[in-house]
Amino acid sequence: MATVAFHFNVAHRNDYLCRLIRKAHRLGAWLCVTAPAVRLDELDRLLWTFDPLSFVPHQRVRSAPPSPLVGAPVWVQLAETPRPREPAEVLVNESGQVIAETAGFAKVIEVVGHAEADRQAARARWRAYAEAGWTLERFEVKA
Repeated sequence: MATVAFHFNVAHRNDYLCRLIRKAHRLGAWLCVTAPAVRLDELDRLLWTFDPLSFVPHQRVRSAPPSPLVGAPVWVQLAETPRPREPAEVLVNESGQVIAETAGFAKVIEVVGHAEADRQAARARWRAYAEAGWTLERFEVKA
């Protein structure tokens, strides 16, 4: 069963997510970000522009299973439905829902902002993951 890591107190969610994705890319990790279509479109645009001196290779998946990027050192996938790949590594959950099907992912990351509604929703997901027997980690983001 996967580990779920909650990153609490994220002040600037978009910036944090872009840096998290860039870090995964630099470490050579395979990453999938799941969220509603509108959110994924926003992240797709941000990954092109958040750092003018670097580019994070990524693919916005819309429906059909994507084909691997030939020669790419890492595959960052933005998909409404998580699509594990061998060897699957990290799923970033931006859907706001508990991810029930995480077969193949070694880690799920939940990013939680300062807003009380965001924190309450994260607490509910934490309880659901705990009841399902997942290993939970808590990280307090500073600044």
